[in-house]
Amino acid sequence: MGITAFIYRNTLGLTNRGPLFSDKLNRYMTLEFIPKYKASDCSVRFNVHVKNSQFEHNKAIHNAFYRYVSYNEPTAGFLYLLEMPAPTDIQKPDVGYIIRYNLTFADQCDRRIEIFQAMVAYAHDLHGNVFSIKQVPIKEPIKPVKGSLNNQKKSNSGFWIDGPDYNPDYWPTYHKAMRGDGVALYAMVELQDADEHQSRYLFMSLAETFLPQGDLKDKAHNEKEGIFKNLYPDQKERIEQVIMNWKQKIEKYQSE
Repeated sequence: MGITAFIYRNTLGLTNRGPLFSDKLNRYMTLEFIPKYKASDCSVRFNVHVKNSQFEHNKAIHNAFYRYVSYNEPTAGFLYLLEMPAPTDIQKPDVGYIIRYNLTFADQCDRRIEIFQAMVAYAHDLHGNVFSIKQVPIKEPIKPVKGSLNNQKKSNSGFWIDGPDYNPDYWPTYHKAMRGDGVALYAMVELQDADEHQSRYLFMSLAETFLPQGDLKDKAHNEKEGIFKNLYPDQKERIEQVIMNWKQKIEKYQSE
């Protein structure tokens, strides 16, 4: 399924304002989140008037939105921000240009407009001098397809019940795994796509760590060695640190 990409960002999401992903958001997605909505019921569309073409508006919008949700609405969970084709139904501004985005929440979708408006206010407080955001109607909803909401990336459509990657067993198994259940960690390997070697190696390594002595632990060790051969050189260099970070996170949740 590749949803693990979201979790990797939990350890890598550092900005000059500190961690982008709060402990509350991490904990909610790790131990409690269950898909409840269709993607079309979770989307908001908006235009961004970029006044300064030299400004990294995409990164700034993403970070501002995630920071607001992470620290103020953590149960809104994952945000999927997608740049749309250039709008043709509006007049070109005298200064700068207009970009259209679709934003899809993973949770709290019944409150998406309320939360979105607060996110926009926060983004304007930070960067209102270089861009402005305005919500627009959704004429054609984004539909989940295999791999994502727009078939350009993997790892996203499993957050919604109408996504082709949705698997009702994924999140309950993941929640058990992140509390140190070795059998669930082993099961997580098969819930990854066959070509997601890094995720498969991660979960197999963790399964070996947390499984009690026995045949399944030995099997996890042997299968882990086979998966390792499929990793790219740069993945091999950093995977042990990723495993250590996950191990510490699991041990933290075990102690709660």
